[in-house]
Amino acid sequence: MLPGIPALLALLPAPRPQAAPPPAAPALELARPAPATGIEVSYLGGEAFLFRSRAHSVLVDVFVGPDPARAPIPAEALAAMKEGQGMFDRVRVCIGTHLHAAEIFPAGAAARYVEARRQTSGPSTLFDGPHQVIERVRSVEGVDLPLPLTNNRWAKLGESSCLQFVGLRIDYLPLPHAGDAKGEEQHLGLSIRHAGVHVVHLVHAAPRLEDLERYQAILANPQLVIVPYGWLLDEGAKDLLQNRVAPRRVLVTGVPVEGAAELAPRLEAAFPGVIVPTKPLETFAFEPPSAGR
Repeated sequence: MLPGIPALLALLPAPRPQAAPPPAAPALELARPAPATGIEVSYLGGEAFLFRSRAHSVLVDVFVGPDPARAPIPAEALAAMKEGQGMFDRVRVCIGTHLHAAEIFPAGAAARYVEARRQTSGPSTLFDGPHQVIERVRSVEGVDLPLPLTNNRWAKLGESSCLQFVGLRIDYLPLPHAGDAKGEEQHLGLSIRHAGVHVVHLVHAAPRLEDLERYQAILANPQLVIVPYGWLLDEGAKDLLQNRVAPRRVLVTGVPVEGAAELAPRLEAAFPGVIVPTKPLETFAFEPPSAGR
């Protein structure tokens, strides 16, 4: 007599347990509310930053060439940025501080961003940079960019230009690029006074006293300065930072994702409390200084 079906099934090997699905990536906080006071500084990935207050936001160095050592800007963030959605809804100006290597500068992406923002928000979003950057963006074929939306902020070394709204002032400071031995690349340092908070952006500036002294009154005593991590590991650059710029906090860029754990103790020893972002959308809050401080 043949065994019944239940008996036959009992002879089969037990099914292997299925592996658990990989955990989902955490959702990006693209809809986070604007700070009620002060500003938030968000590292977006690559070399890009968002400076955000309740009234205005400023984007810096979103459009650069690829860098395999750094995490790229997430695609979801780029899409929200182009549409002016979520945390990018109050962007007043997008700044390209320099070409970031002319052969890979994504001028088309920058031009299409400006065109998209013009269509969705009217003439309220600007694109600023030195002459070399602006000419590249304006020269993109098939994109209509009225001149008032793209502004050349280049001036002679020692001079500066300014963009100002209520609660926001940006000084554009022509400074030599740290990697440009021939002096051919135009580069802008930035002094951003935003909702009572002073931030200085010197990510690609050469750490030379004679250059920074030209802007001493504009640069001095910020609450935050953003510099490449190498400034903290070079005694001359660190001295210049501590004694001439004299910030309360330092945020460093360019730290390779794979080397961050090894570099962190050295950077902390060089400047206690240093901020070392490595993941896209890491965000840090800053409040205006208290009265009398």
